[in-house]
Amino acid sequence: MKLVKPLLLLGFLTASTLSTMETSSTKADHWIKRQPNEYSGDTKDMAMTTHNENATQLVDDALEMIIEWLMTFISWEKFDTLEFSSAVDDIQVEIDLIESILSTYTEMKIKLFSKLQYTQDIFRMMVDADVLMEFYDTDERLEQILIYKTVQLNVQLLLLHDSVGQPNVSFPSTRENTLHGRDSVFPKAQMCGH
Repeated sequence: MKLVKPLLLLGFLTASTLSTMETSSTKADHWIKRQPNEYSGDTKDMAMTTHNENATQLVDDALEMIIEWLMTFISWEKFDTLEFSSAVDDIQVEIDLIESILSTYTEMKIKLFSKLQYTQDIFRMMVDADVLMEFYDTDERLEQILIYKTVQLNVQLLLLHDSVGQPNVSFPSTRENTLHGRDSVFPKAQMCGH
């Protein structure tokens, strides 16, 4: 089952929850401003730290879900370009929302920037791969088939990375899956003696 519909619903919920954080006066800021003067600055700092940690966790969770959503289009058999093409705009909206939130909160931006960058990179790669695979989706020439399969393999290799783009060494059967992926891309080349 694809995560598209539940993620969109969650995206709207996240957007409504986090959109209040984009304004100059967030709920936490408002709560801190309303506190009587008897509270010390330490209490205010603690409340703001808690708010930032909660917001950071929300953004981190949202990035994880977008990455999971992107990975639903990839299997060891193929990159589902048809499904991906229909979801591109929705994914871009989610990424743009997170980027706008991170640009508002400097501390979060520092902590989550690499994850956002990785999410944007794999999204762009998948969009480019979708266009290339659509162009080379033909059985006319061996070169076109090989380019198609190579682009597909590049996308499939994303399965071997964690949510910040590092190789996932804990992934079971990494070697076997890599060999299977290679063999699925180059069977015609092997038959031709290449």
